[in-house]
Amino acid sequence: MGKFLRNGKLGMKFRRQYSFEKYIIDFYAPSAKLAIEIDGGQHSAKDHREYDKVREEIIISAGVKIIRFTNEEVIGDLERVIGIIKESCNVTPAPLFSKERGV
Repeated sequence: MGKFLRNGKLGMKFRRQYSFEKYIIDFYAPSAKLAIEIDGGQHSAKDHREYDKVREEIIISAGVKIIRFTNEEVIGDLERVIGIIKESCNVTPAPLFSKERGV
């Protein structure tokens, strides 16, 4: 996933493991105030869901939009995940899967 978000491939720069207040955001595009979270199985545990809810409220209150995906979504349908991220960025980036780009 990271290789598609690096170097402005989606029309903006994403930072990985971005520190936001006392939290870490998986991927963050400061110019769009867009956070992308990739959730593993631990996020389904009740105590972790409660933690995520509080964390999400704090991040959203700062004007940041959060998009969440499960590991399974990223692994099983990366093209759809990237499409959702593109729509959220409101940009028209170059094609993701291109022979000339080496991707």
